[in-house]
Amino acid sequence: MPASEVTSVNSIGPEGRGGVGLGDGEATTAAVSVAGAAGATVVDFLQEAQCGDLAFFDNDEGRITHTGIMLSSETIIHASGRVRIDGIDNMGIINSDTGKRTHKLRVVKRFI
Repeated sequence: MPASEVTSVNSIGPEGRGGVGLGDGEATTAAVSVAGAAGATVVDFLQEAQCGDLAFFDNDEGRITHTGIMLSSETIIHASGRVRIDGIDNMGIINSDTGKRTHKLRVVKRFI
């Protein structure tokens, strides 16, 4: 995607590619499409997650609001205010600076 199409690290461009984090609106719609994309395999257990798997996070209404790229079964890179590497467990992302949970994990998928 040309740099001129990138609006922020949290955006997804017209081709469905872009940053590692998702906000509201069209980006969330793209995340839902990606979450259900053909060829994706659900990672049943977080301990089985591999570098490159995508993790999707939802809000209390069950709407996908955030995504990140797994670096290992215990760490994730995502954008929440800035690009971050944080811990992750079965419940979600744990901010490495504050120790607080920031996003609720819904599913991890592999697209290979």
